Amino acid sequence: MKKKKKRVSINKKVFPFMKRGFTLVELLAVLVILAVLAALSVPTYYVVSNQIKESSYETKLENILSHAESYTENTNNFAFDVGTLIEQGLLEADNEAGEYLDPRNGRDMRCDIINIIFENNQYVASVTESDTCYTDEELQNLFGMFEIVIYRPDGTKVEPIEGTDWIREQDVVLKYELKDEYKDLGYEDNITQIIWSGEEEKACEQNNLASCEGYDIHTEVIKNVTVNLQINIKINGSIVISRTNKKVLVDLESPRVDNIVTGTDLNEQEMNRTEFDLSDGNGSGVKYYAVLPSTGTCSGAEYEAARKNINGNHVVEYLDSGDYKICVEDNVGNKGEESVSLRAITFDPNGGKLEIDKKVIRTNTSYGAMPTPTREYYHFLGWFTEANGGTQVTPDTVLTEDTTVYAHWQIYTYTISYNANGGSGAPGSQIKTHGINLTLSSIKPTRSNYTFLGWSTSSSATSSTYSASATFTVNADTTLYAVWKTNTYTITYHANGGSGAPSVQSYTYSPSGTINLSSTKPTRSGYVFLGWSLSSTASSASYSSGQAWKRSNASNYVLYAVWRRNQQTITNFGLWQVSSERYGGNERGWSSTASGNQAIIFLDDAGYGGGSVLARGVYVNLSGYTKATFYFDSTGISRAGDTMLGSVVGFTGGPYSKRIQDRDVVVTLDVTNYSGGYIYLDFRGYVNANYRTDRSVSATLKKLVLS
Repeated sequence: MKKKKKRVSINKKVFPFMKRGFTLVELLAVLVILAVLAALSVPTYYVVSNQIKESSYETKLENILSHAESYTENTNNFAFDVGTLIEQGLLEADNEAGEYLDPRNGRDMRCDIINIIFENNQYVASVTESDTCYTDEELQNLFGMFEIVIYRPDGTKVEPIEGTDWIREQDVVLKYELKDEYKDLGYEDNITQIIWSGEEEKACEQNNLASCEGYDIHTEVIKNVTVNLQINIKINGSIVISRTNKKVLVDLESPRVDNIVTGTDLNEQEMNRTEFDLSDGNGSGVKYYAVLPSTGTCSGAEYEAARKNINGNHVVEYLDSGDYKICVEDNVGNKGEESVSLRAITFDPNGGKLEIDKKVIRTNTSYGAMPTPTREYYHFLGWFTEANGGTQVTPDTVLTEDTTVYAHWQIYTYTISYNANGGSGAPGSQIKTHGINLTLSSIKPTRSNYTFLGWSTSSSATSSTYSASATFTVNADTTLYAVWKTNTYTITYHANGGSGAPSVQSYTYSPSGTINLSSTKPTRSGYVFLGWSLSSTASSASYSSGQAWKRSNASNYVLYAVWRRNQQTITNFGLWQVSSERYGGNERGWSSTASGNQAIIFLDDAGYGGGSVLARGVYVNLSGYTKATFYFDSTGISRAGDTMLGSVVGFTGGPYSKRIQDRDVVVTLDVTNYSGGYIYLDFRGYVNANYRTDRSVSATLKKLVLS
């Protein structure tokens, strides 16, 4: 029934003092009165509000309990939550999210647990607040009528090892017992059926219920089994099914020490690191371990003092060389042990430096990873059983006792290579030992048209750093490159009888290059400069002044001026004429000779027997000339009936001759290589191209041109 609210009204009244203004004292008095009224009204408001919320909660709770009793009566379910009633449509959720809210604080009540008992022929319901929602099976175990209790065969109760759910019993008996709130309700007398299930099923009806009072479990090592119990009870004429279960955890197995590993880390702090795993299989789990001398035992005061709690199953210890026993204990008190023998490898750097000087590993296991020492300017060769000599040990070597191994070293060596750098014949490589000076090879490479200056570490160097056979001090692999200087050659100009030859000219040889010869020309009185030749006796030039000259090879050259005499015409011979009137006769003429380049030029007849001879001659200097040209006027003297042809025949008593068969002819002789003697010209008569001695001829030398 809703309570009606009482309407409170305040009547306004106008007091006389309201017609004037308030004094400060009056205003302060009014404020104090208002504050007192507010202080009295606020607590009253909160009290009323809380009373309303509490009343709403009580109403909601009555609704829950009413529907819960009805639900149990219809389903024989004695433990469930508020959410079940909402799912069954017996309660209506407060919002779309399905929540059922506590009016007092807004808490969701769906997980609140409802427990029903049948007492005095009626159902009595209670509600327990819960923030956790449980499954039906969990609710039966927590709030069902029965619970399963573990006993020894002698009837004593078995409690789990403190802090665990495990027990350490080989044989146990599981029995059912009514929970305290159900013991005085007579339920035990109304049991109609008992069903056990787990490793095997066991069911008893009302006539043999005593056979199902207990459920036996036998364990040899590890047992992890869930035993289910269903008990049917007749309540208020209906069969109510109560279900519960019990997980039985039995651990009789000793824990183990596995995977003992040593020497896995190489650093100064963990050089004696020993690792191992502690395992209890599917048992209760490892709780303690202890590392004792091999003579110790895993019980008693020594063990108790040494044992440690374990966090996880992996353990790291730092142990020196020795024999040990590792003890391990699980949560129910089972113990195991493992012996381990450790030996030390001491590392002697033997002149080097080393951060790790010792490593402890299991006896009869391989060395495994070993540290690498350092030594300036040395290569580390490995670890050996002796400081000098001995046997090398490797990661696969097996350790049987405490051992010291020694580092072996090889001083750095460097390869000094030679590169001819365009030449050939470079020396072979040399090996330099660190800190010891090396004498470079005395072998010098060669290169056509270049001079070897020495060696440099740069292939483009123009000056050398090291000479052949020099001392080399650098401690590094080095390639030395030959340093070359291009050869410079000279061209010397020889005036060859003249003067004013060009100065000596220098050039650098290049197979594809040329050099411009000097444009300066020498002079010589009475001669014409023709050019230059490599021969001092050349009559013709091979090269001209200023010519771009490409050398066929690199060398020093001498170029000789080539000269030609100025052309000379000689006409002052008088009349040189020869005639012959008779047949036969002896050849007559001069037999004088000249020396050097002076020639005697003379004419003679070719007749035989008597006759007249008219001959004139002159000495002519042929030096510097290449040609001597004779201009003749030859006239034949005829007889009746004969055809006469005047001719001039060169008949030599010296090196030159010339045959002339025409009239008014020009005779040119090559006097380039004239070396002395005379030029002898002979005239003979011909008739019809046949030589005749009965005919006379005459010839006149008009001029002689030397060029």
